[in-house]
Amino acid sequence: MAYEYTQNPPVGEPGVGEQNWGDILNNILDELKSAANNNFNLIGNHNHPEYASTQVVDTLLAWYNTLNPDTSGVDISTTMHNTYWGLTIFCSTNPNIYVRTWQVTIRKAGNIIYQASQAGSLFYVPEGVGFSANDTLGIEIKLYTGITSTITSDPYTHIYDPPTVPAIGELQSQLSQLTMGNIIDSFIQSEPALTALANTLQGSNLLATKVANLIKDMA
Repeated sequence: MAYEYTQNPPVGEPGVGEQNWGDILNNILDELKSAANNNFNLIGNHNHPEYASTQVVDTLLAWYNTLNPDTSGVDISTTMHNTYWGLTIFCSTNPNIYVRTWQVTIRKAGNIIYQASQAGSLFYVPEGVGFSANDTLGIEIKLYTGITSTITSDPYTHIYDPPTVPAIGELQSQLSQLTMGNIIDSFIQSEPALTALANTLQGSNLLATKVANLIKDMA
């Protein structure tokens, strides 16, 4: 790399348009630490070690290494759950590293039906994006870390099999039993209902006739 060096301390300055900033910053921080160590030795000889700056440089190095982790040997782990109306996807890494952005891509029959990026690792994907029960989905997870590093998971194949919603199943069962015959049977077994009906019938001969005929037909 073509560096120009500052005078004091001699730290490399990358040229305009220089590439591979990760390596460049690592080298600069190493140079700063070396200069600080030399400074520490000189100051230590004069009994003023409190002015040394190695701790500051160590802190900068630790911060940089955390935000720009080594991605070799890092795997993406994914946990997927079928929910009542969609899919939840939780992403993580092994070992754990800093991730600035997660991206989830879902394909159905080879076509992308969902793609989203966010800082958080938990995604909720509703059925409305274009999938339903028993569909086979191809899911790919990608992470971005450091300055330019990325990791892409192997594609996952997932069959969407949502659980049955208990409330809807119960309602459907009740509605299937709601027939005119059941309504009338329940009605005529209720004394308060029959009394209320009798009071109403006193003012309507037409209604009384229709109800009487309906009860006769049900007998």
